[in-house]
Amino acid sequence: MCRSGTSANGGMLVTGLAVAVFAASASAGVDIKVNTTSPAGSVQNEVRLAIDPGNSLNLVAAYNNQNGQVSPNSLGISYSSDGGATWGDTTLTGANNPFAPPNTPFTNIFDPAVGSAPGAGDFFAAYIGADAGAAPGGGGGASGLFVDRSTTGGMTWTGPTLIDSNPAATLDPQNRDPNYRFNDRVHIDLDPVSVLHATWIKDVDVGQSTSDIYYNFANAAVPAGVGNTGLTFGASIIVNDGFGGTDEANAPYVSPHPNGDVWIAWIDYDVTVSNDATGRIMADRGTGGGPVTPPTFGTDILVQNIDPLPRNVTTSNGVTDVIAKSGPVIVADGNDGTGNTAYIAYAAEDPANNDQANIYFTATTDGGLNWSGPIKVNDDS
Repeated sequence: MCRSGTSANGGMLVTGLAVAVFAASASAGVDIKVNTTSPAGSVQNEVRLAIDPGNSLNLVAAYNNQNGQVSPNSLGISYSSDGGATWGDTTLTGANNPFAPPNTPFTNIFDPAVGSAPGAGDFFAAYIGADAGAAPGGGGGASGLFVDRSTTGGMTWTGPTLIDSNPAATLDPQNRDPNYRFNDRVHIDLDPVSVLHATWIKDVDVGQSTSDIYYNFANAAVPAGVGNTGLTFGASIIVNDGFGGTDEANAPYVSPHPNGDVWIAWIDYDVTVSNDATGRIMADRGTGGGPVTPPTFGTDILVQNIDPLPRNVTTSNGVTDVIAKSGPVIVADGNDGTGNTAYIAYAAEDPANNDQANIYFTATTDGGLNWSGPIKVNDDS
């Protein structure tokens, strides 16, 4: 879970958005509250922001409306048509559980990802729907990955399309089920020809650290229908090599290249411990893809061995602070027609210098065979 700006009464704030989007000033701007209709008592977190590539004044933010540790949680959407000066907001609904009676919605929807298609300016929001399960702590419930579409700049939405789903666990006496999968942590991006690319994880078994990276895609150049996104997804593809209970693959990020290649990066580490010192930044490259053709992913690429962030960082005076889960961000360089160039930024701990969190940058120009030595980006100590 990422930390986001929240006001004392649960409102979500965007700080200096005009500065971030337009680089109009080197100074920080005024905080702008972007939500007014979120459920009473909820807080907003895991914020994602998308900008219309054809009109940078059109913005959509998606975020969790989280009611502490109790259900239900919902997904908030805020939208602006004036570069962030003013905002409206709404809530996404309709993520039905395919394993329940018809029109039975999932109890919770969360983990938003947003993107915008070039040309038409449509916005897309992906998220997870889930129910609590019978395992201790509510684990083992059914889950699904959905995507919704707006043709009105975020004001209204068509209703979601299901990308993938898995049923509730069948628990053994140890509250385990090796065949159970839980959909989680989605990211989406759209390429120049409006293909929507989605990557996410499926946790393996109940209460374990193992998880796998999945990928799916749909041609978003197909217009929305009446009450539906117009998107059609095929069978999901497993990306990581050690799938099925070996890898601890988490927090994937997808970046498509104009030539049809698809780069995905993720972090491999044990999320069940407070401070796993043996993480890895991983990547894979899919080739040969197109609007109706899935890419073929190769062998997983070890980008960098890292010491992942601790579960909670501390302030300079030693007070426990925010949860610090973090995954890499990858960008395929569209200016390199071969698709061989990609850039990754990631966060890692630096125990040698007693530094809990730094941002690093690395790049490849040969398709992932070699990566530049990581460069520390932040200049604080």
